[in-house]
Amino acid sequence: MTQHATGRAQAGISLVEMMVGIVVGLIIAIAITSSVAAIGKQFRITGAGASAAESAQLGLAMVERDARMAGAAVFSGSVATMCPRLNAYDATKVPATTNDGTPIGEAWPPVRITDGGTGSDTIDLILTPPAATINLNVAVTKELPTSSSVLKVSEPGGRLAVGDLVLVAQPPPNTSGYPCTLIQVTDITGNCTDGATGCNVNFGSGESVYNPPNANTAFSITEPYGPGSVLMKMPTFTYTRYRVQCNSLLRHDAGITPSCTGTPSYRDSALAAGIVMLKAQYGISNAGSDAIVQWKRASAIAAGEMARVKAVRVAIVAQSAEVDGTQVTSSAPVVFDGSQTLDLSALSLPPGKSWQNYRYRVHETVVPVRNSAWNR
Repeated sequence: MTQHATGRAQAGISLVEMMVGIVVGLIIAIAITSSVAAIGKQFRITGAGASAAESAQLGLAMVERDARMAGAAVFSGSVATMCPRLNAYDATKVPATTNDGTPIGEAWPPVRITDGGTGSDTIDLILTPPAATINLNVAVTKELPTSSSVLKVSEPGGRLAVGDLVLVAQPPPNTSGYPCTLIQVTDITGNCTDGATGCNVNFGSGESVYNPPNANTAFSITEPYGPGSVLMKMPTFTYTRYRVQCNSLLRHDAGITPSCTGTPSYRDSALAAGIVMLKAQYGISNAGSDAIVQWKRASAIAAGEMARVKAVRVAIVAQSAEVDGTQVTSSAPVVFDGSQTLDLSALSLPPGKSWQNYRYRVHETVVPVRNSAWNR
């Protein structure tokens, strides 16, 4: 009896009990793993959303800061004072374009928006003073008629040369608001450094792509440039560009195009990652008023409306870096008080994913135009 009882006390776990224990353990492990995965996913979604919001806020702050100061270095200086308006012809464009007494702020707007259609817009801002030579006094020995294509110049510095693009301005102060006229020097005869006799600066009509074929009819307002008039070499207006490229907000000189492939150069000018859309509009007032009565896309601006722009509004759209297996965004983001629904179908995405597999953050701002030469 004693031996039998001892044998039963030493019996182990049966196979059924062991299998039940394994199943229970697996269920608990799966539950824990699922919970950890769900928490991790939610953590990544929250982090990616916060990062997207931070990128959008940073980018918008940069655009707003620069847009507030756009044009200040240009229109507070002598260029706008001497040249409130512009006569200019340009045959390099097809068709040839003519600025006929165009306000200086329209010819070289401090804030220039390029409509990107269903894609991102581009914003160009004048942030630096134009490079200009303004101390070229014109000494005209006789009153030249409007149709003349010769200016008598006394220019001891000898800085004028054939091919120079030159703005000719009325004697300062230009209280009548006559436009400056853009010419290209086609010939110089005589000795410009001789202050007594000077030289002839020729800009024959049709002899340059910047001199109109018929100067007598090209511009509706032309005045003789008499003694005391001023020549200044064509200013170089440098624009700083904001654009969305390579899923980033870039800030760079408007004269370059960063590359996304090969040896990527966009990183040199990238401000914020995860930005997929930039939209902008002009705020236009009625003549003589500061109140904005309508907002317009750049492609919808009519002649004369640029002079009545009081503000620009900007929207930046950031995309979360966390992609979801399901369509977590059911409808496309809207901007500008719901007046514009964005088309995100052209975004560059991984195979098998659409824009609806991502979350988006939209940030907007309205920036008043502080440049009085533009909006007055």
